[in-house]
Amino acid sequence: MARNTWGTLDAAAGIGVAALAGASGCGVAVATESDILASRTAIGGLCPDGPCNEELVVHDDGVWVWVDNSTGRSRAGLLSRQDLEEVVDAVADTRVDEGPPFEDICAIAYDGMEVTYGFGEGSVSSCEVEVNVDDPLVAVLDTLADEARR
Repeated sequence: MARNTWGTLDAAAGIGVAALAGASGCGVAVATESDILASRTAIGGLCPDGPCNEELVVHDDGVWVWVDNSTGRSRAGLLSRQDLEEVVDAVADTRVDEGPPFEDICAIAYDGMEVTYGFGEGSVSSCEVEVNVDDPLVAVLDTLADEARR
């Protein structure tokens, strides 16, 4: 994913608040499951009010929403056409769910993060499967989450 090729929407307050509410489980659903192209949820670690919890949702129209439920920080934006195609291709090419079973102690047990990647009708947790960081879906969603945090 090319750096800085996706933009934050200054006017995303309406999109962001509504989509964030749906993404973070606040009871307001603005997107259906079919609208979600891919997602990344990380939970665990130590935050002041309990476990840390961060979510990134990429919709099939290129709108993305990121929220850090632990701090209340959030961002929303629109992927460029090229970046949206990269996410679509990553969803089509992912094999993250085909990794070997995770047989160690989940990082969430010792203040680390459990990361769940969602795609199409499926999802996979880093505590269920050995996640290959070179998998196209993992790479693109981790990059988007890193950029959203900035």
